[in-house]
Amino acid sequence: MLLEESSFALLSAEEQAHYQRIGAATVKQQYWQTRLGIRQLLSLYSPAVPPSAWQFRRNAHGRPELHAPALPFGLCFNISHTAGLIVIAVSASGAIGVDVERSDRNPRVLELAHRYFSTRELADLRALPSQRQGERFLRLWTLKEAYIKACGMGLAIPLDSFSFLLEKGDIDVAFAPVRGDEPGRWRFWQFALGENHLCALALRRDEHPDNYAVQVLHLQDWAQVEPIAATVLAASAGLS
Repeated sequence: MLLEESSFALLSAEEQAHYQRIGAATVKQQYWQTRLGIRQLLSLYSPAVPPSAWQFRRNAHGRPELHAPALPFGLCFNISHTAGLIVIAVSASGAIGVDVERSDRNPRVLELAHRYFSTRELADLRALPSQRQGERFLRLWTLKEAYIKACGMGLAIPLDSFSFLLEKGDIDVAFAPVRGDEPGRWRFWQFALGENHLCALALRRDEHPDNYAVQVLHLQDWAQVEPIAATVLAASAGLS
């Protein structure tokens, strides 16, 4: 799929220059689809702002965030992509983070878990039969990635400084004292997107009550969205 001239014009001068520098065709396509997608989605939330008017910056840890225009309500976004899928999460209720992985990945489970997971998570993983360890690893990994991305700090946050506990469809989180965070500030969801993708979503509550309406939508033709099937695998207690 080629980038049409009219769509190319929606990107900023910096984005256009970055696009031109990318050599690999698949990376080039992923870049413009992501940049165009976030502009179109933000304009669906705020129709008075045309897609070309959104301005972005990176925070001290490299996370893209909105720079302008100023709005009477907060908008936060986060992006994740893997082979065959780009996921863009948008929130008007607090900082948000998302991670998506192919569910047929075959990672070096125990090696990576020993390196990155908390003692509790590693123990829970080792307690499972070997045929279930890959699935549990990916569920924990996507949740951990979603959390650090919502914090806006990425891997500056040690992955072993917090633990996710998955029991009977509930997602619980515990923080080491060094992390200085509180479980009550966060809400988490985990979805199966189709047959091949696992997605985790982290939302910081701020001062908002638990009356969230989470929708999973497909951006069609860069101008409209439609609901798609997504199975909720787990969520913070009391959410669905």
